[in-house]
Amino acid sequence: MSIDSHWHLGDLDEFGLAWVTGFEALNKTFSLGMYQSDFKSVDRAIYVEVDVVDSQKGKEIDAIGLLCRDPQSPLVAMVASLDVTRNDIVPYLQSVHSEAKHVVGFRQVL
Repeated sequence: MSIDSHWHLGDLDEFGLAWVTGFEALNKTFSLGMYQSDFKSVDRAIYVEVDVVDSQKGKEIDAIGLLCRDPQSPLVAMVASLDVTRNDIVPYLQSVHSEAKHVVGFRQVL
């Protein structure tokens, strides 16, 4: 079994990715179908957050959760975004842990 530990999907019709402005090669949608076509030897993958705009971070967790629960999808887990300066970091982590079992880690883009 082949597992890729670092897939970034980005649907520009669904999510705001402000940081891609000015980067023509990245300013496009990167779909699950594209990855599946380009990486046929990968059986399973872990999605790594793509720094969506703050108001959509929960939506990103939910959308990837749907893919992780889909038996036809190679996605099995997610590394979600986390602002480590949040005042409510402990309740936030507890909430994500209880509601989003597919989230296996966090990262903050610096």
